[in-house]
Formats: sequence, structure tokens, C-alpha cells
Amino acid sequence: MSINLNIHDKNLTSNSILHHLPCKIQANEEANVKSYFRPKKSLEGEKQCLSATFRGRPLDGKDIALPEGYIGVIVMEKNKPFSEEKLRSFDAVGCFKNFTQWYLDSQYTSENSIDMVCQTWATSITSAIHSPIDPKKLPCD
Repeated sequence: MSINLNIHDKNLTSNSILHHLPCKIQANEEANVKSYFRPKKSLEGEKQCLSATFRGRPLDGKDIALPEGYIGVIVMEKNKPFSEEKLRSFDAVGCFKNFTQWYLDSQYTSENSIDMVCQTWATSITSAIHSPIDPKKLPCD
């Protein structure tokens, strides 16, 4: 399977606002989030807190910045092929440097949360994927 990523500056929304919710929504498209999802900011001492509700369930929020030097890209696949052998084409539609992670029921308790994933990805995985490979160090003949 081959993947083609199209990046056109005129179609790219910079500084997109992203929310990562602890649920599965049976859609993968744009939504009028500002009309229905209204997070509230408050201060507890000197700490800024984010809170919201989704379908009546309380959520605690935390802004997560991507590590220095990284940006996130939002991609969309308009036409998914019927076969795994076909070329898949994605369009970059937005970019971001931070997002809001929402936690259900208890504040920031998930050890598997996406903020840890972002740090692990930036410090461990990206260098392995994107660093040049020295052919002399490969175990191939």
C-alpha cells in the first residue's frame, strides 16, 4: 500500500483548535464544536483549570503543547479505496502546536494519556523514523 500526502498552503488552516475527548464518535469530519462544546476556564489558586461536559458527563481539561520544534498536521482522506493495494491519498487540512486533552471523571489520572504519548513520540520514536540511516550499521550484506 502506498500513501500520498498532499500539502497545499492555500488549503491549510494554521493554529487549528483541537480537543481530544475520551470517547468514540461515529464520525470523522468537521463539526461545529464552538456551538455545542463550551469549555470553561477557572482559577484554583494560581493554577488554571479547564472544565466541560459532554453528554452530561463531567470532563477536566489540560492544554498540552507539542515539544519544541514539532507541529501536528491534520489530514483528511476524501476517497478511501476499496483495496489495500491501491494508492491512498490524504490532504493536509490544518496544523497545530497544542491541543486540549479531556479526562473523564477524575482529573489527569490516566497513565496511558496522550500527553505521555506525545513526549515518548518526540523523544524516542521520531528520531528512529526520521534520522538518516548509515548503511554500514545495517546487518544486511
